[in-house]
Amino acid sequence: RLVIAAANSVYESSDQGDNITEIGPGIANGSCIAYGGMLSGAANPDVLYVGAGNSVFVRTNAAGSLGTTPAAFPGGTVKDLVMDPLNWMTVYMVSSSSVYQSTNAGGSWIDITGNLTGNELFSVQVVSHQFLGAGGIVVGTLQGVHLTSVSSLGTWNQLGANIPNVQVTSMDFDTTN
Repeated sequence: RLVIAAANSVYESSDQGDNITEIGPGIANGSCIAYGGMLSGAANPDVLYVGAGNSVFVRTNAAGSLGTTPAAFPGGTVKDLVMDPLNWMTVYMVSSSSVYQSTNAGGSWIDITGNLTGNELFSVQVVSHQFLGAGGIVVGTLQGVHLTSVSSLGTWNQLGANIPNVQVTSMDFDTTN
């Protein structure tokens, strides 16, 4: 599977790009994509989130269409988004100054920025393990990486005492290491 967020639309291929279908007409300049997820141990390869401008679009099954989330994203321009790898209905979004969570596929949004203020935000990632579940949310900022526990959302701590203050625009968590 392949999803392409282009300047004029969103496109999808289920055959490694041999054939491409337009699935998001009018959705311009998508900046971030989260595709395929799990819910109650069952895979859903068709779930798709796209952040474009100040809107979030979602598709929950193969027969569904890519449309705006039921509740408008309140955070301004979407910089990054990520699904909880164990529950595709839970998604995290960052704008330049706020972090939001939805536990119902965009039906409502909760501001979990908490004490993470005065920082420009760029990226978000869920720290999880297949047996332990989601443990935390990490956000890449202009001044390093910050972590909040899922049991205490909004209480952020900077990761690492010796990490330089750098702009963190992308992160990847490796559960095996």
